[in-house]
Amino acid sequence: MKDPLVVQGFVDDGEVDNYCDAPEEYPDEGPLTVPIHLTAARFQPTGYLAAPLGSADDWLGFPYAVVAVIPRDDDTKKYVVKHNKFKSLVPAEIVIGPYVINAKVWSTGKYGLETVAENAGFVIQDATLECRLPGAKFPGLEAPLMVVRTHLLQSISTMNAAVV
Repeated sequence: MKDPLVVQGFVDDGEVDNYCDAPEEYPDEGPLTVPIHLTAARFQPTGYLAAPLGSADDWLGFPYAVVAVIPRDDDTKKYVVKHNKFKSLVPAEIVIGPYVINAKVWSTGKYGLETVAENAGFVIQDATLECRLPGAKFPGLEAPLMVVRTHLLQSISTMNAAVV
């Protein structure tokens, strides 16, 4: 049995974290873009919603509900980098669900950000994530690496910078 991945995930009304198995069912869709099964998951709301605090022995995050996943240990970061199929970095602002993320987006480089949105998810680095809901309880965070799911993606805009 492989060691579990350590992740922190964001849904539209909260964050959840702990351990999950490395998904291998859909390697072409990108890392951590299939349903995520967390064990001993901890949940807390990010917005003003009265979502329950606490934990669950098993938590299943479906691709249409999960906004982003942050690898939280070296093995999980290596897994994400290994399965990242994009080669160029583009500084961008991402609006997805109630969150705004400023980051460097891994892209094909040739066609800019259009190809990113055609996938189930994409990898970003040097990210700052903020919840823009009024009265949000979540203070925001910075992450060196993150996988963004495209199902709730509203926009990606470049930040006046060339493809790196």
